Order: sequence, then C-alpha cells, then structure tokens
Amino acid sequence: MTHSVAAVDLGATSGRVTVGHVGPNELRLKAVARLPNGGAMTPQCNGAIDDGLRWNASGLFEHVAGALREAAAREPGIASIGVDSWAVDYALLNGDRMLGEPYHYRDKRTSAGVKYVHAFALAIVRASELAHKYVSTVHIVGGGSLNELLCQRTADRLGQTVIAGPVEASTIGNALVQARALGAVSDTLEGMRDLVRTTFSVRQYTPKEQLR
Repeated sequence: MTHSVAAVDLGATSGRVTVGHVGPNELRLKAVARLPNGGAMTPQCNGAIDDGLRWNASGLFEHVAGALREAAAREPGIASIGVDSWAVDYALLNGDRMLGEPYHYRDKRTSAGVKYVHAFALAIVRASELAHKYVSTVHIVGGGSLNELLCQRTADRLGQTVIAGPVEASTIGNALVQARALGAVSDTLEGMRDLVRTTFSVRQYTPKEQLR
C-alpha cells in the first residue's frame, strides 16, 4: 500500500517541504515549497551590532507551518510529518520561551575548521581504523554530491572510488523512515537501500591523481 508523507528538510542555506508517495516499489517526491533559511547577523546581546550569525528560528517555524498547510491542501491524505535539520545548533529556553535565536553553525566562531577535502579524508580514515574495516568506496550524498571538484578531489585524496548522490538524501531518508513506521516499505535497511538505488541515479568518481 502506498502512503503519502510530508518531509520538512531544513538545510544550511534553504529549506523545503516535500510530499513523498512511498510504497513497496514506489518512491516519488514532489516539492511543495522552498523556505528561506540562511541565517542573519542580528543584535541579540545588549544591542550589540555584531553578535554573530544566528538562525531565524521563529520566522522559520512560521514558514514551515504555512508550507505544511499548503501540502495538506494539495494532498489531504498525508499520513505523517517528519522534520530533519542540522543537529549541531541549539536554543536556550526558559520554560516554553526561547531566550534568543540560536547561533548558526557557520558563525565566525567556528570558521577555523579545516578544508573540506582533508576533513572528509581524515574522518574516513579514522572511522575505518576505529571500526577495523577497510573502506573501498565512499558515498557523498546531499548538496555536496553536486560539487564535482569536491567529489573528484576526495577520490584523489583517498585513492578510492566516490559515489555521488542522491542529492535529496535528507528528504529521501525522511520519507523512508516515515514509510517504514507506517509499514509501507521494507523494514530492513538493505530493502530501503535497494528502493533508493532503483529510483535515483548516482555518479561515480575514480582517482585520477594521488593527493597528500
């Protein structure tokens, strides 16, 4: 049986609300609305001009609520709603009142991070060592999979194959988790992966030069 679900995906620079139609051999996504979600420099502390880059969480909530109303109007049979976002930021609360908009993870306080390619390679090597398992293929999903230079350089740096895609990884996972809970798709991880493989295309990058 096919179910309709609503997936709210809040990315680093934009968000979206998507309706997914998911069944044993079906996975279709249709975007309902895109949401502004880039953070803003706001005076939060004693009127300071530059208090840092913060999320507009209050405004974002209103945008999401409006988009979900539109989704329900288009698809009255929505069975569930799932929300996914960056899980590295937080807001301080006093009871049910938010004391201030949360800092954005791209705020200048965290700008001293290492370069992406080196960070990817280092994380993969360390994860492989900790798990005592050899990694032969690296999967890059989400928006980063559209960055051809990033994907190729990661393959070059590691000397391993990189599979890029699907782009809408967060929304796909969101919809599949809901569908699994509703009994609409296989309850095994491999079964859900097979559904994604047969529905969405990916791109393969092989090492061209060894980078250190």
